[in-house]
Amino acid sequence: MPDETSADDKALKILVDVLSHDINNHIHGASGYLELMEHMLKEDPTMRRFLGNAMSEMKSVSHLVENIRLLVNVPREPFVEEPVDLYSQLVLAQETASYRFEEKTMELETMLRHGEIVVKADRFLQNCLVEILTNSMRYDSQNIVKVWLAAIQEGAQVTITIGDQGNGIPDDQKDGLMTRFWRSIQKADVHGKGMGLSVVKMVVERYGGEVSIGNRVEGDHSQGTKIVLKLPLWVE
Repeated sequence: MPDETSADDKALKILVDVLSHDINNHIHGASGYLELMEHMLKEDPTMRRFLGNAMSEMKSVSHLVENIRLLVNVPREPFVEEPVDLYSQLVLAQETASYRFEEKTMELETMLRHGEIVVKADRFLQNCLVEILTNSMRYDSQNIVKVWLAAIQEGAQVTITIGDQGNGIPDDQKDGLMTRFWRSIQKADVHGKGMGLSVVKMVVERYGGEVSIGNRVEGDHSQGTKIVLKLPLWVE
């Protein structure tokens, strides 16, 4: 007798993949028209601002759809460990996060280099880094968004620290922040808040790692946020 749970999971995964693909196609089509209108109205700063806001909203919808797809697919896709170069994934994640906020520029400071640290992960590691960098971009009111990343090898794992100078997270809100989205689902009060950090937690734990949230400056949350990831290193 077929496993009904597995069949339902497979059907849900296919449905979400199809819907997210089709929704993003419509988003890209609408965004193209908005860009054409922005070009045509280049002499009208007010209309250009409105169109820019509309395009930003379209990107937010696309981001929301991608997070829903990840939250459905990650736990349903078996983890097949691969050697993943941390620096390469960081570069790609920076490009994706920067695209979502074209009015801002990210300045990423790191001593990490290509091939220096290889972790035991898979393709979802990039999504994890994208969510962290996207939050840094979103919650920093400056046009130049500064982010710092340090990676230290400790035995069979690497500790990755990503800090920013955004609005920060009050200390009394840090506990349970990455599971807040799931609690919202249980209460039927879902607004998408906390979804990105839920993706981060899910991906890191998929690899047997750990994630925590702190202050970039100890004792002062207003100076920015610090995300610490502990991931297993790839061993030949």
